[in-house]
Amino acid sequence: MTAGSPSGGRFTGPLAWPLNAVGLLMAVCRLSQALRVLTLRASLAGHAMQQLNTQQLAQWCPAPEQVFLGFGFEWQPHHSQRLYELTKLDCRHPPWALRWLGDQRPLQPDDEIGLPYLHGVEPQEQALYRPLQNFEGGTLLFGTTQSGKSVALATLITQAIRRGDVVIVLDPKNSQRLKNMVERACQDYRDPDTFLEFHPAFPDRGVRLDFTFNWQKPTEIDGAARVHRWRW
Repeated sequence: MTAGSPSGGRFTGPLAWPLNAVGLLMAVCRLSQALRVLTLRASLAGHAMQQLNTQQLAQWCPAPEQVFLGFGFEWQPHHSQRLYELTKLDCRHPPWALRWLGDQRPLQPDDEIGLPYLHGVEPQEQALYRPLQNFEGGTLLFGTTQSGKSVALATLITQAIRRGDVVIVLDPKNSQRLKNMVERACQDYRDPDTFLEFHPAFPDRGVRLDFTFNWQKPTEIDGAARVHRWRW
C-alpha cells in the first residue's frame, strides 16, 4: 500500500498506513454527510395522506387528559432557513432514488392539495399532543378547501367519544363522511345504541324531538321554532 507525496514521490511502509487510514476516515465521514443530505432532500418529495382507523388512533391516545393532534414537529429557525433555501433548487428525487434511500412510503399525488416539502423540512416527525384543558372554552379550525379541517374535527370528536364525553354534533352541511365517523366511533368505544341521529326529513331512521313539549310562556314556543329552522 502506498501514498503520494507533494514532491511527486511515494510514501511506503509504515508511513503510508496512517495516511491511508486518515484518508479512508475522511471519505467515510464525507459519505455519511452526503447520505444525510440525500435523505433530507428525499423527505421533501412529500408522502400520501396517512389514514388511521379507530383502533390505530386508540394506540396513539394512551392518556385521556392528552389530545392527539397528529404527526409533526415544532417549527424552529433552521426550518425557516431550509424552506428559504428550497426556493433556489429543485428538490425533487426520482422514485427509484427514494427507494434506494430506504423510503418506502407512497408519494403525495400531484393533484393533492398542499405543498409536500412543508413536512419534509424535518424528516423526523413525532406524535403531537396538547393538554385537554387547552380546549376548554372554544376551538377554531380554519383553512382552505380540502386542507384537513374535517379530518382534524373527526380526530377530536373520536377522542371525545372514546373519553366518554357527551358529544353533540350540529352539521349544517349534513356530511355523510362525518356522520359515518361518529357512528363508527360510537360502535367501537361506547355501548350499543349510543349513536342517536335527529333529522326532521327522515324521522324513520332517527329520534324525534319535540321542541314545544315543555313550555310556560308563548315566547318559548316561538324561540324553539326559530332554533328549529336555524339548525335544519
